[in-house]
Amino acid sequence: AAEAEAQAADASEKITARIMARYEERLTAYQSVDFDDLISLPLKLLQNHEHVRAKWQKLAGHVLVDEYQDTNATQYEFLKLLAGGALGTAAKDARFTVVGDDDQSIYGWRGATLDNLKKLPLDFPTLKVIKLEQNYRSTGAILRAANNVIGPNPKLCPKNLWSALGEGEPVRVVDADSEEHEAERTVARIQSLRALGGVPQPADAAAPGRPKQGTAPPGGREPHEVGDRGGHVIAAAPGRPKQGTAPSGGSAAHEVASVGATDFKDFAVLYRANHQAKTFEKALRKAQIPYKVSGGTSFFDRAEIKDLCGWFRLWINNDDDPAFLRAVTTPKRGIGHQTLGTLGVFAGKYKVSLFEALFSSSLGSVLPPKAVGSLHEFGRYVNDLEFRARHTEGAEAAKTFLLEWLKEIGYEKHLYDGEETEKLAAARWSNVMDFCDWMAARCSGHIDDAAGTSTMDEVKSLLEVAQTVSLLSTISEREQDQNVVTLSTLHAAKGLEWPHVMLVGVTEGMLPFKLGDEANPTGRADGENKVSGGNHGPTPDSMAHSILERLQEERRLMYVGITRAQRSLSVSWTRKRKKGREMIPALPSRFIAEMGLDKTTVREDPREKLKALRAEFAKKAADAQAAASLD
Repeated sequence: AAEAEAQAADASEKITARIMARYEERLTAYQSVDFDDLISLPLKLLQNHEHVRAKWQKLAGHVLVDEYQDTNATQYEFLKLLAGGALGTAAKDARFTVVGDDDQSIYGWRGATLDNLKKLPLDFPTLKVIKLEQNYRSTGAILRAANNVIGPNPKLCPKNLWSALGEGEPVRVVDADSEEHEAERTVARIQSLRALGGVPQPADAAAPGRPKQGTAPPGGREPHEVGDRGGHVIAAAPGRPKQGTAPSGGSAAHEVASVGATDFKDFAVLYRANHQAKTFEKALRKAQIPYKVSGGTSFFDRAEIKDLCGWFRLWINNDDDPAFLRAVTTPKRGIGHQTLGTLGVFAGKYKVSLFEALFSSSLGSVLPPKAVGSLHEFGRYVNDLEFRARHTEGAEAAKTFLLEWLKEIGYEKHLYDGEETEKLAAARWSNVMDFCDWMAARCSGHIDDAAGTSTMDEVKSLLEVAQTVSLLSTISEREQDQNVVTLSTLHAAKGLEWPHVMLVGVTEGMLPFKLGDEANPTGRADGENKVSGGNHGPTPDSMAHSILERLQEERRLMYVGITRAQRSLSVSWTRKRKKGREMIPALPSRFIAEMGLDKTTVREDPREKLKALRAEFAKKAADAQAAASLD
């Protein structure tokens, strides 16, 4: 930061450098690093200290990097230092394997670069590349759509995905009048597929031998068995990793064919942006279909709840330094970052916790009396709270204790001072009150389990309940295999898979996300915004280079969405979409045309399909009733 301020070209850069200096001071005080430091600091360590570099190269032996297409420039330099091939180490001595797919690079907005893939063969001439083209996840129809969509993008490692799972159900395109209509059709598709018990597989899906056109490997190459790694490339230096064997006959296909979609967890609704979820949530609630929004914030992940849990953790374990730092600064208690920084250095020197250090008789040698007094006051307060919590039993006593404690530390005022609007502050305070009620109920022995069953246990002290709160926080939400439909952004869905996937909101301006400005959302240099039929949108000659790169990443995002599907895939778009309070015309995404689907099988009206199924079931029920009456 000091170097940046010295090199600042203007007043704005100097202010930025000073802000950075303050930020680094606070990081030091809290004994913390930010996300970028987790890579940059080890990189500097390996660059500047040869003995450290040699030690870790020896310990690492052989380095494996997964999802290599998502790495940034700093991570690439770190890899070279750890595996060998940098700072005097011969490239031929490097020992590493990277697994990646240039067609799934979708994190350019946070620094990931395909340049790392381009540099590998240049920096490591002995590199061996192994293509993994067999896909064990999806059917041939889904993979053909994926191959067609990604086709226009430039290739670093040309490949063609194929599957031994057979042709499968055709990819469907569903058009809708509005976003609400699209959500209704999505719900109808879920209901119809559940009524069918899944998508029936063609008879040839389980037959031995090569699949149909679009599913066979080019050139008769034998497949490598690599789990769901179809489309990835393994680059190994200096030798290739051992490969598995191909599945014999059609056992893998037979296994897929026998699976029925009877669970809600088999379905996923994927979209480009978080705000699109709301309409689908309403439709699912209306149909009484359980769902979860992937990436949603757990109650125990909310900042105000984590603040209180920080205090509880410190009561239970005085040596929990992160809990100490959260409690001593939330709310602020007149103990500044410089005092905490000095305390941290002192604790590190004598290898004790921050809490133990504040009671050290020699702390006064590094801090002024006022700062030492403030720290002692905080330490005594924590000990007092721990003692009182240990002797507070039952719901009423626990609730009284928690409310008095929150008043003592001024937590409600802290929330209102920290929020821009009273409405947000009130919502956060309401969460705190709910949490206090939950804690008090557990002190009384009253427990509601995940199934909604109430049980009574022995009365507990507040400290006993606090001991379990960190474990109880999100176990039921995160680890339980919930039977619910998943709503997720395409970015959050990467690496996941579902039997049945619905890609929604696939319109120009959404996917691909708007490439140009309001007057020219498709980004064409000539202003032409029509995207239909065989028109795949702007050509490279008609687009600025930056817009072209964004389009290519959006195309990779579509490719990722398609390849999340195992057995069936539908893609939907709307003729109109909301913009503010108005409805504006919308066009189908150019990616739908690029999928190259069969026009005779592509279109589907899920509501009509569901209506026909209900009629068929009603007829069967009537026939059964008639047959019974004859008996």
